[in-house]
Amino acid sequence: MQLNPKPWLDVTIGRVIEKWGTGYAWNPTAFVSPKKNPADPSDRRSANVGVNMIRTDLFIRGTNVSVYALDDGAVAGRVYRLIAGTDVSLHFRRDGDGTQQGISAARVFGDALELHGEIARRHALIGGQYTFRNNVNVVAELYHGGDGLDENAFRSFQSAADFAHDEKSFRAINAAYSPLRMARNYGFVRVDIPHDKLNVELIAITNLRDGSLLARATLSLRVRANVSIYAIDTEFAGARGSELSYMQVRRVTTAGARVYF
Repeated sequence: MQLNPKPWLDVTIGRVIEKWGTGYAWNPTAFVSPKKNPADPSDRRSANVGVNMIRTDLFIRGTNVSVYALDDGAVAGRVYRLIAGTDVSLHFRRDGDGTQQGISAARVFGDALELHGEIARRHALIGGQYTFRNNVNVVAELYHGGDGLDENAFRSFQSAADFAHDEKSFRAINAAYSPLRMARNYGFVRVDIPHDKLNVELIAITNLRDGSLLARATLSLRVRANVSIYAIDTEFAGARGSELSYMQVRRVTTAGARVYF
């Protein structure tokens, strides 16, 4: 439900999927938004769900102030303003676990180049995208997550994995293994190639410490105005002992359909 009691005031009540931050694969300032899967940042499988909230938006002399009351008792806020041609947002959230703060920014240069960045406590992202004349879009990003494993912690994981020889040990290793969180620095590249009803998306994510790689190719075909079918092939590569070498499969292929209402 949305109410507009004043020209400068909007109130939204209900379940909403918020989109905070400027990053494509990661959003360090997404304190309210669903957590992104870097391998599927556009949520092609519609896995994201909204949050029940009361959101109040105030429009004050070129500044948009949004205040959130969330169903888990948290409160959050975002302040947005266009400053010298740059989109700048301040982000805030407070809940039982403490307070989170961050800033995000993005700027478009000409008709094709966009640069963006985000920073929050222990997390940072910088990147950009360029759109060519044939509408081919390329995104590149560097991400730092301070809650990922440093080299010593990953070596401890490797040692435990090498000496796991019973069911209990294997369960513990599987529980400790979290792909794309076993290091602190990652690189991301995405190429989107549109062509009439057929869309091709290529994604590569690499662990910058050991060079292991996740590569994903997606073919999406629009069969009706509101229906598309897709096939996704994901491959994992890396030297023995690297992060993605611990994946229990080397390739995953899935297919499905998406309906837009």
